[in-house]
Amino acid sequence: ILELEQYETLYKYMRYKYTTDKTVSEQERLKRRVFSNVVGILANTGLRPKELLGLYWHEIKVNKNDSHRLQRSHRLITIRQDNSKTGRSRTVNAPVGERIDRIKDIYKKMNFEIKPDDFFMVNPNSKGRKAYTRENIANRLRDVLEESGLQQKLEETDRNITLYSFRHMYICWRLRYGQVPIQLVAKNCGTSI
Repeated sequence: ILELEQYETLYKYMRYKYTTDKTVSEQERLKRRVFSNVVGILANTGLRPKELLGLYWHEIKVNKNDSHRLQRSHRLITIRQDNSKTGRSRTVNAPVGERIDRIKDIYKKMNFEIKPDDFFMVNPNSKGRKAYTRENIANRLRDVLEESGLQQKLEETDRNITLYSFRHMYICWRLRYGQVPIQLVAKNCGTSI
């Protein structure tokens, strides 16, 4: 997994350089903003990449029992049993509300109207309103790691970061820094203790 300072390097690179690069088209900058928010969602939910790619917009909800502050910051994400590795459905409660709202706004800027039955990661250039592929997102991650200088540092320590690494990072950080009980982390991630 990435160490805290490495994730901070990645985050700062994506926020201040990758998503603001004036040498690429506005459409590409918007796609990069979607990607940077997706990385934040993966790092803060523990979702498997396949679960995120198979997620529909109507499966993301605000918890009506939360305070107004939590309704802005958190979302309930339902993982269907046919979208889960274990074959069991679950609901993930995660602090990703602002990222999800930003992605929705980015789609509006792309002049793409999101429908409830659209994939969360719908490709606005797809005629059939299909989701981006894992390969699309993995290629972006590879490029970002290379361009940010992190890939060279990872190779020096013989580490490989993939989209799935953000699930492991989420689990490790919640246990190490968040002091979240292991039972709750396992339940949120749809895995055994």
